[in-house]
Amino acid sequence: MLRRIRNRIAEMGGDFFVLAGGDRFARTRPVEIIVGIDHGGSSAEGFRDLLDAVSLSGRAIVHNRLPFHLSSEGLYLFQSPIAADSADFTIGSGKDPTPITNTPPASWCCAAGRMRGFHDGGGRVSARGAPGRPGTAESVRTRRRRRVERLRDEHPPAAALLAFYGDVLALQQPLYERALGSRWLAAVEAADGPPRLRLASLPERRSERDFRRFVRAVPASAPDVLQALASRLASEPAAASELLRAVLAREPVDAVAARLDCDAAALEFFPRAFVQPLAEALATRVDGAAGGGAGAGGDHARAACPRCGADPLAAVLRDEPEIRGRRTLLCSLCLTEWTFPRTRCPACGEERAEKRPHHVAESWPHVRLEECGSCRTYVKAIDLREAGLAVPVVDELASVELDLWAREQGLAKLRANLLGV
Repeated sequence: MLRRIRNRIAEMGGDFFVLAGGDRFARTRPVEIIVGIDHGGSSAEGFRDLLDAVSLSGRAIVHNRLPFHLSSEGLYLFQSPIAADSADFTIGSGKDPTPITNTPPASWCCAAGRMRGFHDGGGRVSARGAPGRPGTAESVRTRRRRRVERLRDEHPPAAALLAFYGDVLALQQPLYERALGSRWLAAVEAADGPPRLRLASLPERRSERDFRRFVRAVPASAPDVLQALASRLASEPAAASELLRAVLAREPVDAVAARLDCDAAALEFFPRAFVQPLAEALATRVDGAAGGGAGAGGDHARAACPRCGADPLAAVLRDEPEIRGRRTLLCSLCLTEWTFPRTRCPACGEERAEKRPHHVAESWPHVRLEECGSCRTYVKAIDLREAGLAVPVVDELASVELDLWAREQGLAKLRANLLGV
């Protein structure tokens, strides 16, 4: 359960402290606010301001029946039993019956102003009310690790796969933090995109050195084939450098695989796992309006990521204030989301309904397998309306039963996930 933080400054409702942060964040990420309004009616203006702040890419869920009694009128963002695991902030004016004491107002104001996220688990507030540093352990990546642990318990067939992925996330974290604080964006950002990021322009010597360290640190939970490849790459630094350059340039790794006499899909894991946190960190620093983040702008005709140019890994479905069932695509590399027509196949552009069936398994009711009858490809769509606590990149990887079924039907996945599934 995420910590409940309440501002204790008299006569200032919680909406006052989230408007600026919510507005900035909504330009690059989806925002979801759960609002409780007591029946006095004085909260209409604050609620309207919040809706305006997140209207680019968000929604608000209104509860007219609060789980506790409020002694005075006002707008509250609150932690309901339903949203206990998904709310990143609980904000109030200190008028509720169980305020948390010893929360420094100055720290809380700073935290609200630097807010990095709501629904997708962005910046957080620490136990003392001080702001969590955006992108560190108190971030989106923390939600991924928590989701990994939960799905390991709920879906035993995917437990080993998820254990390895959890170790990979831990291995990626220092890379992500380093890229967030680096000066690399100036070198890789292109003014004439999309794509906005030209990752091939990353500092070559530093990247290759860090990649070799990454390969040597492959976790013990890795499959045997990856353990063997890690040893091979560690002994052939020239091949490792060539492999990294190929992925940064979005080129096939077949030549390196042939040289090492190994499977290209397995070999690609190493550079892809290394580059992914770098790309994700740099993508968060690209201007949202130009980059085309989730919910920003109109539908993109192209299926490639507008920020890094990679293929989509999956689709995400969510309701928004103006559009029910909005579909975004999730990048397979930098994990950016961008809007895309719901009926269109991202591989070939097919839009005829009879050619676009979808399938759902009882074990994964919130994961749809979207088939294209024309090009015989598929992507998974994570329906956040069915499971609000789902983390798309994790749930896509964990629902391996759907991939096995699709393979039996002769369908090809548009883009394999990080672990090659």
